[in-house]
Amino acid sequence: MTPLTLRPLTPDDFPVVERLFGPNGAASGCWCMFFHLPTGKEWQATRGEAARQAFAAKVAGGAVHATLAFRGNDPVGFCRIGPRQDFVRLARSRALRQPADPETWSVVCFFIHRTARRQGVAHALLAAATAQAFAAGAPAIEAYPVVPPKTGKLGAGFAYTGVPALYEAAGFRKVPNPAGVRPIYRLAP
Repeated sequence: MTPLTLRPLTPDDFPVVERLFGPNGAASGCWCMFFHLPTGKEWQATRGEAARQAFAAKVAGGAVHATLAFRGNDPVGFCRIGPRQDFVRLARSRALRQPADPETWSVVCFFIHRTARRQGVAHALLAAATAQAFAAGAPAIEAYPVVPPKTGKLGAGFAYTGVPALYEAAGFRKVPNPAGVRPIYRLAP
């Protein structure tokens, strides 16, 4: 198997992201814009082409912090991370509302190409993304994993924020969540 290489997303990388995400924009036309829109109604109105254009503009403007994973020249993974305050939906979410240092960063999205799943790509992306965040001055990093069901499988489209085991393996620790609905994990340098 070709070794995995990782690097930060650059303003010129939108064509790489398009190739990785495919015509559906990763999942249901998301284009990694879900956490930028404060309400479900705005999200429904934006998904698809409008989200693609908005994300392309953010990438070109250097406003997206993310890590890309490649096997050879083929993009196989993406991890979005950035200052928590950049993701307005987090502030409005009752399930994820959390008192945190305003400079805290958040991991909000993973996309692993179907041919690269279950090969450690998410673990490698998370390690590189957290290193990128700490190098940029993040005092802490939060994550909001989805807990897999006790029976059955959790589809990849529903695990876009990762699962607890991913964060636990990277040294993140579960923190109290007053809303108690979703777990919140945190890592400090």
